Amino acid sequence: GANVINVLSKGGEKTVLSVHTHISNSASFHNFSGRFYKTFIRFFYNRADAIVAVSEGVKQDLVESFGVSKDIIHVIYNPCDAEDIARQAAEPLGGFEFLKSFKVISNAGRLSEPKGQWHLIRIFSEIKKSRNDAKLVIMGDGDYKKYLIGLAQDLGLSIYDHSASQKLSDSYDVYFLGFQKNVFKFIANSSLAVSTSIWEGFSLGILEAMACGVCAISTDCASGPREILAPGTDVKRQATVPEFAEFGILMPILDGKRKTAHDAITDSERQWGLTLDSLLSDSETRNRYATKGKERLGDFSIAETIRRYEQILS
Repeated sequence: GANVINVLSKGGEKTVLSVHTHISNSASFHNFSGRFYKTFIRFFYNRADAIVAVSEGVKQDLVESFGVSKDIIHVIYNPCDAEDIARQAAEPLGGFEFLKSFKVISNAGRLSEPKGQWHLIRIFSEIKKSRNDAKLVIMGDGDYKKYLIGLAQDLGLSIYDHSASQKLSDSYDVYFLGFQKNVFKFIANSSLAVSTSIWEGFSLGILEAMACGVCAISTDCASGPREILAPGTDVKRQATVPEFAEFGILMPILDGKRKTAHDAITDSERQWGLTLDSLLSDSETRNRYATKGKERLGDFSIAETIRRYEQILS
């Protein structure tokens, strides 16, 4: 909507649009209104002077799905303030200090369809069958909160809900912490930072995990994760088995279908569970990726983002 208004209000100035999501993957693109998207976006977006896409995958989606001219699309990755994240990551955990004694899997993001956290909960329930030292920490709020908590309970997992009047202890399996001003201190004290997103635009959360010095694992979804963790590979490629890439681990995409505790575990969920379980016991691999991740952050500095915008605007 804001992009269309930008085009409609265009005078003599330069008009630059910004696209932060893989539009053709969104649910709205596939329902009744979706048929209007192609014509609508092609008509308006091609009248801009420039379009900034947050990943090569988003750029390809605009060109191939919506007929936007590739000549006006520029890719500028979202920046990551690594120094500020590191400062926040060093803050104490307060009442959650006990988490340091466990193997923690962390996930930060809105509790919504694109993030696919129900898959992560089902995967975690499989991991808990073979180890008692694992905890799952989920940070964020959203429309799926009630569903996710109910699913975890139906799977026999004990739940701590930050918004409820519960006594905090180390006896819970899954910790729903809601909105946290500082998610980085929790991520930094995790063994693994995991994204089960069904689709993304860029996946800034992966960069933030890397800035926290934690091994990042993500679905190889469209778009962003592959560009961050496996630069130089074909952005259209999708992992069908765990791919131990240069800067992190790319996992097969999940089917994105809402599930109940009674639904059988899928092959991809089982594969995820085995991989995460193995990594929780493999500190050498986790530490190697934690080091490599920090090396990657230079390509996403604020200074580099500003430089790219200045190139376009001039």
